[in-house]
Amino acid sequence: MVLTGPQTTAFYTDAAQMALSARTRGYLQGEGITSVDDLAEFTEKDCWKQILENCKYPPRIPDPANPGAMIQQESFRISAKSIMRLKVAAIAVEYYAATDRPLTAGAVVWNSRLKNFQTQWKAIMDLKEKDPQDCPLITKNIGVVKWLEAFET
Repeated sequence: MVLTGPQTTAFYTDAAQMALSARTRGYLQGEGITSVDDLAEFTEKDCWKQILENCKYPPRIPDPANPGAMIQQESFRISAKSIMRLKVAAIAVEYYAATDRPLTAGAVVWNSRLKNFQTQWKAIMDLKEKDPQDCPLITKNIGVVKWLEAFET
C-alpha cells in the first residue's frame, strides 16, 4: 500500500512525526524527496550533508516588487530533531523495501514504530562494529574433535 497525499504530508509536517514546515517540505520535494519511499535513496551521510548545505543557500527567486529582478530567499530550516528522524526513517524505509515489507502509514509512525526501529537498528550496528570472535578452522593440525572443543570455547 502506498501512502496517500494527506498521509505523506502528515508524515513530513506533523509535530509528532518529522516536524517540518510546509515551506521546508516543499524544499525537500525540490531535492527529490516527494514521497516517503523516496527516503530509501537518502541513507548515506553525505546525502544529508548536501541537503543541509543546500538549505543554507537556496536559489534566488523573482522579486514580486520588481519584475525581472531576483532576490535571495530565506534559508530553509531543518531542526536537529527533524534531521535525526528523517535519517532514521530513511534507514527504515530502505529496510522495509529490502525485506519486502509494505510501506504503510502505520509503519512510519515515529512514536510507535520508527523510534523502536532506531533503538533496534543501533543495537544491530553496535554488534556489527564489535570485534568478532574468530571461528577456528579445521586443518590437518586441528582435527574435528579438537575443532569442536575449540568451537565450544
